[in-house]
Amino acid sequence: MHEEFLNELKSTSNELLQRVNALSEAQLKYKVNPNVWSIHECYEHIVITEIAVYRILMQTSSADATSSVTEKIGRERMEKILLDRSRKAEAPDDVKPIGRFSSLDDLTQKFTGNRERIINGLKENTIVFDSKIIMHPVLGEMTKKDWLHFMIHHCQRHCKQIEEIRALVQTQMI
Repeated sequence: MHEEFLNELKSTSNELLQRVNALSEAQLKYKVNPNVWSIHECYEHIVITEIAVYRILMQTSSADATSSVTEKIGRERMEKILLDRSRKAEAPDDVKPIGRFSSLDDLTQKFTGNRERIINGLKENTIVFDSKIIMHPVLGEMTKKDWLHFMIHHCQRHCKQIEEIRALVQTQMI
């Protein structure tokens, strides 16, 4: 079983939901300046990214994925890369927030539904970790296990960003 992944998925889900659920619609959508995403936009970016990761995780293996190597980057290195907020990266266009979801409820339904699909895939072994390489636009060659580590730490990264924005929102909206 994939207990470590299941625990991290539940933990990061709780962390994100705690950060956004206590906020008003005005706080969620407030932009501290035009160059900084709102909390709503950060949440949208997380949701869209994780839906894309789900599709990657559900890809079937091909005959060329027979190596026993199931990680190219690994958990620790991925965590180090993604949780360093001093290193900024621009999101690829297909996962940038563009107002796909109108409300916190819409975002939360998509987020929790997608997370549940991934958790079920791990529990039911429909997500198969193999050596198949799926390219990441910034990090390069990654396996499905790397993609799952990416998703978990990507969420944590943006939880930190949400906290940073939240602090600015509270001082500017007074």
